Amino acid sequence: RDCYAALFEYSQAGFLRLDTLGTIVEANLTVARMLGINRKMLTGQPLARFIKPDDQDTFQQHRRNVLKKDIRHSCEVTLLTETGAKRQVFIESLAVQDKPGRIAHWYAMLLDITERKQIADALKNTKEQLQKVLVASNAWLWDWDTCANEMHVSREWMVQFGYEEEELTNDFERWDSLLHPDDRDRVLAYLRAYLEKPVGNYRQEFRVRHRDGSYRWIASTAVPSRESDGQQIRMLGFDSDITDRKQLEAQFYQAQKMEAVGRFSASVAHDFNNLLTVINGYSALLIDQLPPDDSRHKMVAETLRAGERAATLTKQLLAFSRRQVLKLEPINLNDSIRSIRSMLGRLLGKGFSIALHLAPDLWPIGADKGQFDQIIMNLAVNSRDAMPDGGELTFGTHNVEWTNGAPDPHGIMPTGHYVELSIGDTGQGMSPETMAHIFEPFFTTKEIGKGTGLGLSTVYGIVKQSHGYIFVDSKLNRGTTFQLYFPRVAAAQVLVDIAPTRPAGCSETLLVVEDQDSIRALMVRALMQQGYRVIEAANGEDALQAAASLTEPVQVLVTDIIMPRMTGLALAEQLRQVWPGLRVFYMSGYSGIELPDLLDKPENACIQKPFLPKALVEQLRVFLDNPTHKQAEGFGLD
Repeated sequence: RDCYAALFEYSQAGFLRLDTLGTIVEANLTVARMLGINRKMLTGQPLARFIKPDDQDTFQQHRRNVLKKDIRHSCEVTLLTETGAKRQVFIESLAVQDKPGRIAHWYAMLLDITERKQIADALKNTKEQLQKVLVASNAWLWDWDTCANEMHVSREWMVQFGYEEEELTNDFERWDSLLHPDDRDRVLAYLRAYLEKPVGNYRQEFRVRHRDGSYRWIASTAVPSRESDGQQIRMLGFDSDITDRKQLEAQFYQAQKMEAVGRFSASVAHDFNNLLTVINGYSALLIDQLPPDDSRHKMVAETLRAGERAATLTKQLLAFSRRQVLKLEPINLNDSIRSIRSMLGRLLGKGFSIALHLAPDLWPIGADKGQFDQIIMNLAVNSRDAMPDGGELTFGTHNVEWTNGAPDPHGIMPTGHYVELSIGDTGQGMSPETMAHIFEPFFTTKEIGKGTGLGLSTVYGIVKQSHGYIFVDSKLNRGTTFQLYFPRVAAAQVLVDIAPTRPAGCSETLLVVEDQDSIRALMVRALMQQGYRVIEAANGEDALQAAASLTEPVQVLVTDIIMPRMTGLALAEQLRQVWPGLRVFYMSGYSGIELPDLLDKPENACIQKPFLPKALVEQLRVFLDNPTHKQAEGFGLD
């Protein structure tokens, strides 16, 4: 009996003897310490007094079960100490009969589980937080047993890729079959190398097939798990979807590539334009000196025609590289499409139909009318070639507005008002591989000799230089649709182009600056034949020296824009400090500046290389005779 008394008194568990009403008859020191009360004061107190109100029903049901069933019963409740602190306890009780069939008392053992519950709650919270982090990070877990060669993936992993549990067996080969064919060898080779000599964490990026047949880019990270002997038995990892990032990277790399190709194309076009200016210029001068019945006249004419065709190619290169001079003005796409519909009909030929779905009240856009017609013609030719057996070409226009709440679905256009032009056909369509290159200059799927590969690259350049955007959607045997978006502009008055006239006698003094000797000689000869007094210079520094020796200012500075050491723009700026009213007639094989902004000033004009002597003298005469003449009127974005 003394042993049991000592065990009751000094046990780390609390012990109580209670009557059938739940009143404390006897309590050990542990219970008193647990409640922070003198043990003598516990006697005669109902245990329910120390139980949290929310747990009263639980405790009373526990008491009834103990007295009624005469068996062990347990529950968990929260005790309130004398200081107001809360202690969570586990109570296990057993009733004792003093006579057969009659229960006079019952015993309760109280275990303080406060710390255990706090740890359990902390683990639960940590698990919930970890789950939230996994959801927020878009990561999905996997576990690969390398010994059994079994791959287990989490429910979230399956949901993200659209699979049901029964569709994904645990064997590694099933996971292997989901890898993109272009990635499989690389992924498996790296995985084998990592297993042989794991260094750091495992990291790879690759594509996995979704249930719908598409592929998603994922970033996979894992750590090895080893036995005590160091043998690796499994890899634990998580995957996250990086498809959007990969798409943005692809767009960025494509933009960089197109910019690099554009710069190269512009450089090539610039050099060719200089050569063609000389070839075509002297051919034009020579043909004027030969009678039509002279056999040499025909040979020179063929040379000139070939040069003009070459000039067309360089013009297309400049269009792609966005280096040509455009006369941007407010135009209505509906009017432009209707005006060339009959021409399109003749271009397409028999077996083709044209459908127009043009929205009323279409907003104006800023574009070069002639270059916009070129866009339509090039896209129409592209569609015609994709429909060898005939088909339908559909034009559609409508106004669109991108806002923060309704952004551009392509993800690259700023918010604002746009006019959309869609051009669709019922042709053969294109593969993804072909679509990745269609805007690159000289890329073509046609037979050798059937195309230059500059049609769509020209469209791309004109659209971009007009501050627009172009997208293409195509599937094999399902046709192709091009979508073009142009910013809305405010309507503005446009100056009517002044028709060039054949110059008569000229007596003005011109300062001609051109670093290419052959071009400069051609220009000087053509201008002097018209009666101009010409002062020539090979570069900006020579031009400044020549100007310093003059007693009177020249009427016009005729200068190339791109020259070594000093550009034509810098030269004009310095000369205007001496001659404030100086007018400047620029020549451009290409330039990296915004020419429309430059030409919006009446004291400036520009001629695009290559040019014929006749065009040079005519445009220069118009410029001299019309002080307010501009090549293009400015417009403002809406």
